[in-house]
Amino acid sequence: MKKTLMIIGAGASGMFSAFSVAGNQFGYKNNLEIMILDANEAPGKKILMTGNGRCNLCNIDTDESKYYCSDLQFVKNTLDRFGPDDVITAFQQLGITLKNKNGYIYPASMQALTVSRTLISALRILGVTLINNCKVQSISVTQDSTFCLDVSENDKRKQYKADYVIVSCGSNAGLKTNAARELIESLIDLGHTYHPMIPALCSLYADQSDACYKEFFKKVSGVRTEIKATLNNHAHTFSSVGELQITDYGLSGIVIFQISHIASQFINRQKKSCVHLSIDFLPESDPYEMLEFLKSQIGYHKKSLLDLLSGVLNAKLALGLINLYSSICDSDTKPFLKNCTDEQLLKILTFIKNTPFIIKGTNDIYHSQVCSGGIDVSDISKDTLESNRIKHLYFTGEILDVDGICGGYNLQWAWSTGYIAGRSVAGDLAGNIERKSVTNTERGDVKERSATNDSNCSD
Repeated sequence: MKKTLMIIGAGASGMFSAFSVAGNQFGYKNNLEIMILDANEAPGKKILMTGNGRCNLCNIDTDESKYYCSDLQFVKNTLDRFGPDDVITAFQQLGITLKNKNGYIYPASMQALTVSRTLISALRILGVTLINNCKVQSISVTQDSTFCLDVSENDKRKQYKADYVIVSCGSNAGLKTNAARELIESLIDLGHTYHPMIPALCSLYADQSDACYKEFFKKVSGVRTEIKATLNNHAHTFSSVGELQITDYGLSGIVIFQISHIASQFINRQKKSCVHLSIDFLPESDPYEMLEFLKSQIGYHKKSLLDLLSGVLNAKLALGLINLYSSICDSDTKPFLKNCTDEQLLKILTFIKNTPFIIKGTNDIYHSQVCSGGIDVSDISKDTLESNRIKHLYFTGEILDVDGICGGYNLQWAWSTGYIAGRSVAGDLAGNIERKSVTNTERGDVKERSATNDSNCSD
């Protein structure tokens, strides 16, 4: 009897898990029907949003240290089985030429649309059915151990039955609605531990209750610059180096995204009122060396403080930092002050290399790139990604409580988990077919008994 696999979610991990099953060596077509149910109006919606529309497929420098998870061995085991080299090979075989930019792997077209279209085309060629505008509201297990999925499809209630289910619904990061809320409730009812989703890769809101900070963000908004950011929380510090984007509400850019997971854990998970952040706006310079450089300039004694610092910083940023220093540390220090003493200038440079900010909050889930939280990996087999609670139920991608830093690591997680879950379904199906073949040969022509339909789930 032909089996059915339902995949919930047509994102990166969902489509790749379907490809992993459909393109496998077992010749599934005579034995397995594959359907992907997606709540969005078109498959691959979140793929189009990745890498600022360029789709950073993976990163050569990938290992478990780039991820946050309660069990990093779980992450390592997954990446070891399908890593960046495997991703590169898979997408080249799909017909996509790739570009390596300092270890960051992109499609040569630099368009996420290339990746999405290629996956969708491959799945349709392989006979996978894609159903859009289909929101899965609950999942239950019938008495004959098949699954019953209650869905809202184009605003109409419907039910599907399945022998295998892969949950690849991801999170609502970057989306306007939480389409998986009811599904998650039913997964909890089935015995799974779920950690509520919170923003992970997102911008941070700075405290502007002090007028000098409010003025700083107002005047310096839009500036981009390379910095070192250090998050301080009691005895723990977390640092990141990269580009900062200053906004009217606070801090953004990849350097902030890299530490936003930690800030979000403190503020959104532990309910801390704030966290402290310091920024080094001259990360490649020692304050004493910078002092000597400034003093070596022609006409040094005739230059204002703003003129001096505008040679090493964005001019708008330099003005903002001098005014901030004046308000916090020394009201006599003004942008057009000349003939600063060495001691004064050294204090200003030290401040610029350790400028304090108070972070009061994070941007919301709908404006974050990735979420932290999901199904606890202790509930999942590290070898197959099958639920330890329910047989033939698998999980992939962001619905698992694993999230990576910026740089292609979250898409790598999607491809890796999608591959493993898909191969696990294919392997289980092949094993069942082989066992039934042996049994039928031993018993003679014994017809396979059809599964009894559960009265609570109709086709």
